[in-house]
Amino acid sequence: AEVTFQKLTFRHLGFDYKQFPDGSFSMDLKKFIDEAKVSAVDGSPNEELPPVGVTRLRGQNGTNSYAGGGRPDAMGWIAECMSAVGKRPDGSGPTWNDLKRSNSVTEWMKETNAESQLWFPSLGGNKVPSATLATSWLRLVLISDAAFQNLTDRYTQLGYVLCLVEVLEDTQLGGRLHVLEFGSRKSTRVTVSTFAGELQAATLCLERGILLQSWLTEIFHGAKGGPGGLAVQTPAILMESVMDCKGLFDALTNRDLGTIMDKAQVVWVLSYREALRGRLMEKCSWVPTESMLADDLTKAMIVGSGLWPIVFMFAYWQPFSRPELPEDWVTFNVRN
Repeated sequence: AEVTFQKLTFRHLGFDYKQFPDGSFSMDLKKFIDEAKVSAVDGSPNEELPPVGVTRLRGQNGTNSYAGGGRPDAMGWIAECMSAVGKRPDGSGPTWNDLKRSNSVTEWMKETNAESQLWFPSLGGNKVPSATLATSWLRLVLISDAAFQNLTDRYTQLGYVLCLVEVLEDTQLGGRLHVLEFGSRKSTRVTVSTFAGELQAATLCLERGILLQSWLTEIFHGAKGGPGGLAVQTPAILMESVMDCKGLFDALTNRDLGTIMDKAQVVWVLSYREALRGRLMEKCSWVPTESMLADDLTKAMIVGSGLWPIVFMFAYWQPFSRPELPEDWVTFNVRN
């Protein structure tokens, strides 16, 4: 197939990429969202949808789902709308009110479209990544969160955000960043506690982080040793995980494992602890829920109250200052 080199402003798969003179660029689905349509609502709010209504709901959710590829702040709302398509625990089906809610998500994304674009500023000035060593002024931050059985169908929703963060000092958490990947999905394993949901989200985020770290290593250092060769290379970017479940953070970082009531989660805790002890990650941090960037990917948040407007405008995230708490965040440093 013919390969073309794209630069400055171009569109690919509905995404608009705009490059600016300072080297930064933005990525959005503005045109797709602006042209998105809402579906007709023909019945009373609590009336169960007929087959044609279910088709409309699936179509509207599909539109929102694709639009969510450029709107991480809407992923929690989209997840709740998609969970309404199936049967409730009481056996009832979706209603016209569910379709109306899905329409409202589309309308909200259209209203906030202009100011909700992912922006990627230049990081590190003119610094050049090392050809052999880990890059000290960049860090891959893995942010994960879960909402325990919050959906209509009683599933637990998992969310994660992978950010490339500019490091100005070793003790910082957050900073200027590039959002490299984000995702929101139902848990594929049985969860009987908030702890289990948070652990599954952290594990999913770590798996995605390991893959992304290998790609960055190949970009900065080059592929060596054929298939699997990257596993023995020095990572180009060190990783750090962030979560807002203090119980999970303690289970992962304390010297002694302690007692875990949900025995099915022990093997996953031990696996994550092994990743920390084996220095697969440099740090593991706990932040209060108010500072959790992935919160909007797991539940429907109050519009405009989240952290994403700051990310869209300044490409920046860090934990809020909380004077009433002993610490704004807690970090476990593997090197110590």
